[in-house]
Amino acid sequence: MRARRVLIGVAVVALAAAFVSARWRWQSLVQSQTPALTDAPDGPLPSTTRIFGVEVGRSRPADVEALAASAGLVCQDRSMGALVRDGVASAAAQKKAAGENAWLLEGYGWLNPHGRNPQVRLACEHVDSARLTDRQRLPFEGYLLFVFDGPDQPLRHASLSRTYADATVAEADWYNSSLALAATFDPQGPLPTAKSLRLMRPVSTAFAFATLSARVDGLNRGSRTTVTEVVEVPWPIKASAAAMTAKTGP
Repeated sequence: MRARRVLIGVAVVALAAAFVSARWRWQSLVQSQTPALTDAPDGPLPSTTRIFGVEVGRSRPADVEALAASAGLVCQDRSMGALVRDGVASAAAQKKAAGENAWLLEGYGWLNPHGRNPQVRLACEHVDSARLTDRQRLPFEGYLLFVFDGPDQPLRHASLSRTYADATVAEADWYNSSLALAATFDPQGPLPTAKSLRLMRPVSTAFAFATLSARVDGLNRGSRTTVTEVVEVPWPIKASAAAMTAKTGP
């Protein structure tokens, strides 16, 4: 009996060591494939980073959550880390409620490095364009996405996508959005030209700066045509670099 207990103890220790080793190797692999964040290169700066009522490079998750609450939007963290953590917690709770042991599931959650990914992706679905007060838009129901490198990091990416059954309405939205972005990010430059959104021929109006990129994409997939506004700090530049603007300085 004593020898059996010793063998069981040795097996448990070996299993725990294998878990720790596997997790360390897996996380090291993930980290080795993730480039380090860098400072922004020299180049022109935007006069603003504001879009959808928030500021890329400045606003934090709490700012976006406050905006969502005031506009009556429903937003959830759809990041890989949140999905893994929530999925493991839900499955483990179900097992415990059924009187079963959940240690394997909890061990998986601890072992999986994706569960510790700090990125935050606040996704807001079924967004009524009338609730966005930064500028006038055509009436539509869209999808807002805000991406942060971590819960205490400034906003890296903000985008608003919407899909139309009528390509001509999408063309009008794409052109109006292109004019709005030009007025915001390149007021002294030439005006964008209207374009037809032909089948599977993506079009884009884009503005590039040392710390920021802004664009409006349009794509006709046949039965549906999508228009997307994007303002973001290009990877792997630090998101905080966008806090430097041509007008306000650091």
